[in-house]
This record gives sequence, C-alpha cells and structure tokens, in this order.
Amino acid sequence: MPLSADLIVENASILTMDPDTPRAEAMAIRDGEIIAIADRATVLEHKGSGTRVIDAERGSVVPGFIEAHMHLFAGAAELDHLQLMGIHGFDALCDAVRHYAAKRPDLSVLQAQGADYTILSATERVSRHHLDRILPDRPFVMAAPDHHTMWANTKALELAGLLRGKRLGPGNEIVMGDDG
Repeated sequence: MPLSADLIVENASILTMDPDTPRAEAMAIRDGEIIAIADRATVLEHKGSGTRVIDAERGSVVPGFIEAHMHLFAGAAELDHLQLMGIHGFDALCDAVRHYAAKRPDLSVLQAQGADYTILSATERVSRHHLDRILPDRPFVMAAPDHHTMWANTKALELAGLLRGKRLGPGNEIVMGDDG
C-alpha cells in the first residue's frame, strides 16, 4: 500500500523540471516532500483519510523558488528614490536629479535607482565629475538596475570615506579614474 499523503494537488499543469517527465497533472506531498508526481489516478493512490486535496483548476504549478539574493527590503526602501529608468542623456539626467533634489531639501543623501550603464550615451561613461556638475553641494548616488553598480558624486564619496578609494574584500571593487 502506498504512503498516505498529507496533501494532493490535482487537476494541475505541473512543470516538474525532470527531462524524462517534464509535465504531470497531479502530485502528492508527505512531510513536506513530494512522494509522487504523475497522472491523477496514480497520485490518488496516496490519498488517505487525512489527506487534503487541492483542485488546481488546470492552473500552473512550478517548483518553489528560494531566492537568497532577493532585494525585497531594498526594493521597498527605494520606492521614494529617484527612478531613472528610461532617462538618457546628460541634460535629461540633470533635469531629473535637480527636480528630485529641489523637492527634498532635507534629505542628507539623495539616491536614485535604475541608471542605465549607458545613461549618458553608448560611448560616454558616467563619472563623479558628471554628477558634480549636476549636484555639486549635496551627496548624490545612483544605482544600476542590477544593484551591483553605483555612481556617486564627490560629496557622497567624501561622506562615505571613499574619495581616494579603499581596499575591499574579494568580489568588490571601487573603480577609480586616472585623477584618483
């Protein structure tokens, strides 16, 4: 007699990630582990008196995703930051940053998100000097959409103690221009 399941999901479109059986219509779970994934009749053999059965109504069931690198908190905190997605060219960047800064005179550091790596142009890369021309007397940083690259003006670099660079652990880098 097959093991009795705690949960059966039936009438589903299940993506198994198994190349030999890429799809199934039902699955049985016991103690948090899948014990059967197959056609409905085969999986229902695991139904016991205490088994909860969920009709997926032909909905998709995909493997659980455990995202250990999620930016959930940071993403929520960034909702009030300046959003730069779709901004291109120095003048557009300048207008967006100055408008944002004018509406937030009390912020100690101004932050922006979504800065394309080619926000100025396909050939000109952003430097602190560009950002200094836009906002010379308030700390300003902007992040790329991947959250792994940030650009900062001189005030922000001074505030963070990074103006002349800093030694960092493996996998981190502060890119410095020839002028330091």
